[in-house]
Amino acid sequence: MEAGNLCFQQLPKGSKVSVFAANGTEALSAVVDGTGKTVVNTSSLPKGIYVVKSATQTFKITNK
Repeated sequence: MEAGNLCFQQLPKGSKVSVFAANGTEALSAVVDGTGKTVVNTSSLPKGIYVVKSATQTFKITNK
């Protein structure tokens, strides 16, 4: 993660990356391009803990 951006590589083309708030609602999402890459900008999200889910992994982030 760099300055509010979550960068993903080597994901299946057309798959989705989603960011979920603690209450389970989808806060952001992005679709993976033809090169297997996408970037999700989290700078607009309020401070808090979020769950990020891609086609290959799920993890938590803290937006400060």
